[in-house]
This record gives sequence, structure tokens and C-alpha cells, in this order.
Amino acid sequence: MKKDDKILDMVGIVNNKKLLQILAAESDSYKKLYLEKLKLLDYLAVATNKLIMPNVISSDTILEPNKTYLLQGSCRVEEGATLTISEGVVVEAFYLNEDINSQTYILVEKGAKININGTKSSPVTMQSNMHQAGYWGGLIILGCAGSLNEIGKPIKNQQFFDNSYGGIDENDNSGTINNLIIKHSGVSYTDDIRYAGLTLYGVGRNTQINNVAITDCMGDGLQINGGSIEMKNVYLSNIVLNSIYWNDGWNGTLDGVYIQNNILNFISGIYADGYDNRPILENVTLNSNINGTAFNFRYYSGVYINGLKITGYKTNFIRENFDDNDIRIEGHTPDNLTGNLPTMIDLQLGNTSHLINYNDRYLLPNKTLVDLSLYSDIKYGMRSYCHVSSGTTLNIQEGVDIEIMYHDSKQASDTYLLFELGSKANMNGTSDRPIRFYSTTGKPGSWAGIIMLGNAYIYDHDGIPLINQHLNIENFRYGGIIDEHNGGKMNYVKIQHTGAVRDGITTDAFTLYGVGRLTLLVNITVANCIGGGVVLHGGTVNMTYLFVKEVGKVSLKYTNGWSGVMDGTFILNSYSDFEAAIISEGIDKLPHFHDIYCLSIVGGKCFIFKDNSGGNINNINRIGYEVDEEFLGANNPIITGLGVASIDTTRFNWASLF
Repeated sequence: MKKDDKILDMVGIVNNKKLLQILAAESDSYKKLYLEKLKLLDYLAVATNKLIMPNVISSDTILEPNKTYLLQGSCRVEEGATLTISEGVVVEAFYLNEDINSQTYILVEKGAKININGTKSSPVTMQSNMHQAGYWGGLIILGCAGSLNEIGKPIKNQQFFDNSYGGIDENDNSGTINNLIIKHSGVSYTDDIRYAGLTLYGVGRNTQINNVAITDCMGDGLQINGGSIEMKNVYLSNIVLNSIYWNDGWNGTLDGVYIQNNILNFISGIYADGYDNRPILENVTLNSNINGTAFNFRYYSGVYINGLKITGYKTNFIRENFDDNDIRIEGHTPDNLTGNLPTMIDLQLGNTSHLINYNDRYLLPNKTLVDLSLYSDIKYGMRSYCHVSSGTTLNIQEGVDIEIMYHDSKQASDTYLLFELGSKANMNGTSDRPIRFYSTTGKPGSWAGIIMLGNAYIYDHDGIPLINQHLNIENFRYGGIIDEHNGGKMNYVKIQHTGAVRDGITTDAFTLYGVGRLTLLVNITVANCIGGGVVLHGGTVNMTYLFVKEVGKVSLKYTNGWSGVMDGTFILNSYSDFEAAIISEGIDKLPHFHDIYCLSIVGGKCFIFKDNSGGNINNINRIGYEVDEEFLGANNPIITGLGVASIDTTRFNWASLF
């Protein structure tokens, strides 16, 4: 195949990684030559409904709302021009090779402006198409405010590459930034220097920067070089070097800082260098999961801090010149950390920054490293599994929709939400604003449901406790001796369209292993599932107001000695050939049921009791079944109150409205 034909065959390829694989065998000069010759990036943009970010902006330019712009090489906003970025815009730095990407950044020149108009529900995002740290150079702003050397003398003729910055205008205005996420920056531009996520050179105080999240950066997160910039609400996480770095006599303010250090061998949370021009920090929170240093002061740098909380660091302060570093916290030296706790910033933007934006939805991560919150004014999706790690909590506000973005059956079987032992759910839906998990296809079998692991008792068929059992998914542990295990809270949650096939087995909608009685499960609905509905493997968890309908196999199954309470249950069987409304297996640990309404419009079986299983079942209505109960073992369930269930099934109407 001719070279030109090979390149032309790439036209329409929408998967960047596949494109890179095709080009990998060719030399860098070949890649660059043919990309320039045939404008493959333009073809890619058309094929994926994306736009091209201009490399030079010499007049006022507006990026359209909710569009994705591909960036390769630098984008320079020239003096006198203003770049306005509308809400929901994603700027995606397109990786081809290290030479090109070391020069891929957005630069706002001295005398130019950038206005970023993100909102909480629709922030502006700048990221790499590789979704990994270190693949582009971030956002760089050059201003007209002054800088000072180590002894406080003005620095003249400041240069960033071939661009000048600095001056004497402390009130310089380089634009307005609201609700901006910057990710994946930190590419090297010399052997030992990396770009930061957001870099400010001599930026003045009339520049407004509010609500910025910087994550997954190989360099510094926020770097301030002189100037007088005043910023509000900055979130930084997964930064390899310093989360915040300042030097050259910066004398502005930062009000509202949240730093989460998760990367091994990071340098420091905050690093100050050069002359102390008395910058002010207010409401500062620093957290570390891996020790390290919170503050590092070099030369004569210093700071005034009002409202500080430091957690998890091995060293809180390093002072290179102990007597000359003027550090005051509520007017005291760092040796006295007593004072006011900070006012916590709104973490919505920071939480959102950890998620990948895909087709206007933010994808849940494969693994939570810290607590994750989902907000009602943001659109979310799942294209793969999400493991809520031990020690972390998944918080979901009322009204959140999580859309399962179905692609094929293999992907469906790998798409599930799993709460590891030691993690928690905190789902706070309401009857008029429930939390919903549903598929884009609207069809059963689109994903593999929700799994929760606990360390309450589970038992084998002979009643012997099973401790430290391992799930067949990545060997996660469950089962123990803590019947008061607390897996969190789920209220007004609707789970739909599950039943994907994994390893030849149809998955269930909501599966609980050894979950304890302090877990609160109220107003749960399971619907439109090929497999089972709710499956309880041991544990002591209670459920109140469970509604299961349109399930292909078993609506409710309990086994391994589950001993909780089920209060107010409505089961509607409408799929033909379902196995049973309720099946029990294994040892009988006397679970209790109160007020059960089972209704079938296709006949079938209501109860199947296997092995030695049983239970206390009080007040039950069974309507439309050909078989009310079937006994397949030495069963002895206690069933009382036939036909007198008092549950009002209209309380489940909320589930049919959404």
C-alpha cells in the first residue's frame, strides 16, 4: 500500500489510540509530514463531530458552548485579542508525539485576555485525549504586574520563551475565569522542567479567577510567578510536584484552597520561593494519604494564613531560613497551629474534575481514591465498572441519573458498581427526585448491576460461618463477624436494565454479600432485568419498601443464612418463565418478612424453599400464582396472616413515574 493510501485509510478513525497504533510503526518525521499534508486532525474532528482549536487568535474569538475542540501545538491569544470559552466546552490536547506535545498549550500573551464562562453544572474542561498526566502544557497567562527578585528588587524584561511579561500595573486585567477544570498537564519542555496545570506570570489583581480544579498533573498544579493575582476556590489533587508553587514576590491572595495529595514522592502541598511580599492565604485545607510535606519555604519567602487545617503529612512545615521565613497563622508562628478552622470550599468542581467527560456525560471512575460526590445538576454515565474503594464513600444527591452507555455485550458484563468491604454508599434520593441507574438502550441485559460487600456473618449449608470469603471479581473480600457492619445508606434508588451475562451466568440487579444491619436500604426499586432482582448472601441487613418488577428469574433470593428483616415488599411478576417470586436456600437463620404483596399476571411460582431454609413470614398476599409455595428440602417456614398484607402498593408509584 502506498504511503498516501495508508494515511487516507485512516480518515474517519475515531479512536485516538487506534490511530496511534497505526502510526506507531512510522517515523516521527513521517507522522508530522503526512498529518500536515493531509490534515488528518481535521478529518478526525469531522468524524467525531469535534472542532479544531486555532493555533493563533489575533482577534476576539468565541468557542461555542458544549463543543469539543482538538488542540495540537500551541494556541496563542495575541495582544489585544480576547478568547472567550463558553460553558461546557472541552479543549482536548491531541497527542501525537513528545516533540509536538511539549509545545502544546494555551498561551495568553501580555495585553491579551481570556474569559472562561463555565458553570457548576457545565464547567469548561481542558484535558488530554490520552487521559493521563503529562501529555500537554496546560494554560499559561502572561500579565503586566510586577515581579521581585530574592532581595525585593523589581525584575525587568521578563521572558517566557519569546514572550515578554511583567511591568508596573498591579491592577492589570487578563480576563475572567469561572469554573475551569485542567487535567493531564505537566509535559516536559526541558530535561528538568515541566509545565504546570495553570501558570501565571505577572498577572494583576483585576484578573478574576474563581473556582478552578487542577488534577492529574506531572508538574506543579498552580504556579504563580510574581504579580498580584487574587483567586478564590482552588482545588488540587493528584499533583506530582507541588500542588501550589509561588515565587518572584507574589503579593496577592488565595481564598479557599483544598489540596489532596495522593501521589507518592510528591514534593509538597504548597511551595514558596524567593522574596516575601506577604501573600495571604485564607481557608486552606491540606490532606495527604501518603505522608510527605505540607508547606515548604525557601529563601526569604513567607505567608499570612487565616483558617488552616493540615491532615496526614509527616512534616507540616519546612523552613530553609528559619529566622527569615515570616510565616503567620492567625497571627502566630507555625509552632502554634491553634486558630480558626477553614471554611470548606464547595467541592463539586473538584469531584467532577476526577471524571472523564464522554458524550456530554461524566463517567464514573474505575476506582475511587477519595470520597466521590455526584450532583443533581451534572449528567453522569458508566461505560465500565466502578469500584468504590475501602475507606471511601460514594455520595449521590437526589435526582441524579446515571446512564449506562451500552456498547456491546462484552462491555455490558464489565459494567457494574461495586462497593468494596470498608466502603460506603450515601444515596439520598426522594420520591419526586429518585436516583436512577438505567441504560441508554432502555433494554434489559445492558449492565451487571450493583454489588455491595460487608463483613457480617455468612454461613455454609451446615451453618458453619464463612470468614474472609473472596468474590470472583478481582478476589474482593467479604464476610466476617460484624453483624453491625455499616455499608451506608440508599434511599429512593431505582435500578434498571441489568442482567448482562458474565462467564456464562446472567447477573443480578442488586447483590449483597455479608452486609450488616446498620446499612440502611429504603425505597429500592429493581425493574426490567433479565437476571435476578435482589440477592442476599448472608448478612443481617434489613430492607424497607422494596419493589421488584419485570424480572426474568428470581425477584428476591436469600441464602447463606441471611437473618435480616424485609418490611413492606411488593413483587410484580410479568415476565413469562420466571423462576419464582422468592427463593430461599441454605441454612435457616430465621429472617423475618412483614407485609409482602406478591402479584403475578403470568402464573408461575411464588415461594420456593430449598435445603433447610425458611423464615418467619407475616401478612402476605399471593395473587395469580399457579404454585404458592414449593418445598425442596427439610424446610419449616412459619407463614401467618395469609391474605392480610396491609401494605399500600400506591407508595411505589414513584418508581413508575421515572
